[in-house]
Order: sequence, then structure tokens, then C-alpha cells
Amino acid sequence: MIAYDPRTGNEIWRAKCLGGQVVPSPIFANGLVYAVSPDGSLAAIRADGRGDVTQTHIVWSADEGLPSICSPVAGKELIWLVDSGGLVTCYDAMHGAKIGANELENSFQASPTIANDLLYLLGDDGTLHIVKADKQCSSILSRPSSIGRRLTRDAARGTRLLRQLRPVTAAPVQALTAADATSRTRMDSV
Repeated sequence: MIAYDPRTGNEIWRAKCLGGQVVPSPIFANGLVYAVSPDGSLAAIRADGRGDVTQTHIVWSADEGLPSICSPVAGKELIWLVDSGGLVTCYDAMHGAKIGANELENSFQASPTIANDLLYLLGDDGTLHIVKADKQCSSILSRPSSIGRRLTRDAARGTRLLRQLRPVTAAPVQALTAADATSRTRMDSV
């Protein structure tokens, strides 16, 4: 993992924590960079270092439930991983303790999205899964969806990008609470 200065392109720091072919994108949350190597580990790295920070800035690492494709998603205290086979794994974001897991009956290539304490996961078959963004990763709803096969959130624009077999569609992000999902209302607008 290498961090570069976006203005100059100069290397700021590097951490030797990834191996093999890396597909999941790293994320930044809670003052840490979270990077996943499917053949290695999930590493939480402090981003305030210089030079080789391998020995000094890797706060924790974990090796269970690693995704080969999906990028992780983080909340204030937790981070979630979704592997291609449907296993949702939750870790303590600051200390790396595995907290919970839940197996969903689907395969996944789209990275999860988090909003209003809910995780949105779009299965390879088009099924939309909504899971509580909590330690148990409790499934609230699984529903066939006509919105597409891949879902990516563009937080800067407040939209979700829906990649289908047809051209890409952008849909506005609308607030959806756990109560909405539980009562199965407004799901066609998600």
C-alpha cells in the first residue's frame, strides 16, 4: 500500500501489507486507511506517517471473511466486508476484533453501500439485500430488484450508479430508515 501526495505525485508513505492481485479499493474512515488483500489480510493503517510505516503504523490486521472483489465499508465504530460467496463479516474498526458475521444466500461483486445505519448489497442475480449496519449484520430484507446488476454510490453527487446490462443509470439517494425497510415500503425507489 502506497500513499501519494495528490498535488505532487510524490510518495508519502508505504506499508507492506498487501499481496497477490488486489481488487478491493482501500477506504479511509476513522483516521485509518483500510486495505484488503484477498490472499493476505485486511489492514488498518494510520495515515500520518512518512516513509516505510510497515512496523509503526499498521494498527491491526485480520484474515477472516476477506473479499476478493468487494471493497469494505465503514461506519463510526465498525467495518464490514462482503465476500463473493455472500459472507458479511463485521470488525471493530479501531481494534480489529471480529465481532459478527452473517451468510446471505447470494454471490456478490458490487461493493456494499451504507446509509442511515443500513447496508445495501446488490447480489449478482439482481437481488437487493438490506442488512442492519450493526454487530450482528442482521438481514432485514432480500428482494428481487429491477435496478441493475451492480451498484456504486457516488456520495459527492448524492447518487447511486446502477450498472446494468444496458447503459449506466444514476438514481438520487433517498433516506431510508430501518423502519421503512422492515415495513417493505419505498423499496422501488431505492
